[in-house]
Amino acid sequence: MTIVIVRPPLQQTSISPLKSKLRDDELVYTNSKRLATLRPNTNQVGEPNREQLLKVASQQKLIMVYPNTAVFNRDLNLLREFAIEPIMIVGDKEVSFPKQINQKDCLTTPSGAQLRPYQQQLVDFAIETKRSALFVDMGLGKTLATLATINELFSTNRISYHKPVLIVGPKMVALDTWSREVEKWGYDIDVLVNVGLAKKKRDQLFEQVRNVQKPTILTTNPEQLSNILSAFGGDGESPFDMVVVDELSMFKSHNSQRFEKLQWLTHDVPYFIGLTGTPAPNSLLDIWSELVLVDPQIKYRLGDNFFKYRGYYFEPDMMDRRTGQIYSWKLQRGAEDAIYEKIEPYVISMRGNGLIDIPDVTYTNEYVEMNKKATAVYKYLDSEIRKQLQELEASGERGAISAQTGDAELVISNKAILKSKLIQLATGAMYDNECHDDGNNFAVFHDAKIQKLKELVEVSTSPVLIYYNFISDLERIKSAIPEAVLLDTKSKSVKDIIKQWNDGKIPVMLANPRSVGHGLNLQDGGHTIIWFSLTWFNEVYRQANKRLHRSGQKHPVQIIHIVTRNTADEEVLPRINGKEEGQQDLLDALQSE
Repeated sequence: MTIVIVRPPLQQTSISPLKSKLRDDELVYTNSKRLATLRPNTNQVGEPNREQLLKVASQQKLIMVYPNTAVFNRDLNLLREFAIEPIMIVGDKEVSFPKQINQKDCLTTPSGAQLRPYQQQLVDFAIETKRSALFVDMGLGKTLATLATINELFSTNRISYHKPVLIVGPKMVALDTWSREVEKWGYDIDVLVNVGLAKKKRDQLFEQVRNVQKPTILTTNPEQLSNILSAFGGDGESPFDMVVVDELSMFKSHNSQRFEKLQWLTHDVPYFIGLTGTPAPNSLLDIWSELVLVDPQIKYRLGDNFFKYRGYYFEPDMMDRRTGQIYSWKLQRGAEDAIYEKIEPYVISMRGNGLIDIPDVTYTNEYVEMNKKATAVYKYLDSEIRKQLQELEASGERGAISAQTGDAELVISNKAILKSKLIQLATGAMYDNECHDDGNNFAVFHDAKIQKLKELVEVSTSPVLIYYNFISDLERIKSAIPEAVLLDTKSKSVKDIIKQWNDGKIPVMLANPRSVGHGLNLQDGGHTIIWFSLTWFNEVYRQANKRLHRSGQKHPVQIIHIVTRNTADEEVLPRINGKEEGQQDLLDALQSE
């Protein structure tokens, strides 16, 4: 008797290798209705759970059949637990467990540090694949792995010493992270930084780029792509043999200027690495443009433009039946696995679980309630003004609703603005159309969050990183906690502030989560985050939290959300968590061992 477990769908190409493993008269039990129909002496059984599989695998050899590598990868940890190694068929061939890298075989940096086996796997994949995406959880050292890759390519003459490696990242990443990492690991690589330069200095920098004589990287932010194209677009030969995008999700918009410019710059470079821990911050719609940058050939797999990709794999989810306008899209049945299969050759995915020891993180909601006055204003906006907006939308007329709240006069033209006003009110203050006696253009309705924040700061046993979203939040927090230091990534003193924080010299630091989302290492300075006001954006939320909860953190991390009851605050976290589940599905499907 043989047991065959099929992870659907059973591919026609899998029939031949499966047949070679079974005698014609052999009795087979399977969970696959199709296999039971196609083959004599085959009985269908129910879908086994994990415990049942492990029990049977301790008694006999199973045959496990997978439609593609992405689905196979999801089961790898389970398969390694089988007491008797199974026969594994993926697509049209029998496979064995992926080779595991020994620590002794890992590259060593010039400073004497040795890469971890999973980092070596990233290096090997990037070199072998040439154009690849590394979907790697934040804090796993993908910058070091990428530097090791660059150094290896220079050392083996696969990329020219006379051409710098272009690295495109957010402003702070381009300005600080890569030069600091090169110095930290001791690589003999020059770093040229093209961020915020006047034209004369930029022209001088580009002249250096044309005349480099040793391994060099050129870091820049997306806003400088136009200047790079203007300087090098007419040179005939590409000025780069390799391009690294340090946060691929910056290019998730298929119709953005930055996507078009980078596509032109990178379409024929021999080596390309796209780095991100959040490849699909909103949905799998985001990945088309990201993967087209990784390798333009993927158009033949996913669709040669975004709209064909969307048409192949998605269908309307929310739509205005009156106008036909589509507000959101959802995956077609079976499309998710199909997309994973198409992109699998270009992507390696790793999550932090089990790869490195990072202290635990706990999430806590601290609830507050608005006063009666603010509650009355909130109900007026959420019911009466929302109803007027719906009536305005139904009439097909363009316009806006004027809302009088006593302390503020608001003009609300659509539901998105209304949603923003409700979040502002939940936080304590709303922007309006007036200039108040104190010079501010916002009115304060309650201080419930401010009082809770002061309590939390007073009892904290760690320096506190406070995230805010509105300037009104910043002004009110600074007034309530004068000793708080602002981390302004546009300030000339930003590097000094980061150093003071990491040295434990700043007890309370304020930051806008959008400005610190990528590349900043703040884990040495504290282990408590307080979200004073919340964000709807999964990527911003996840990246901001990873500034403290990452490799090198020595203490359990506490993330606190201050939430106003019976307001839009209570809608935000479930929305973020819903997007997070979709993101993790993608990372899990492409998980590499």
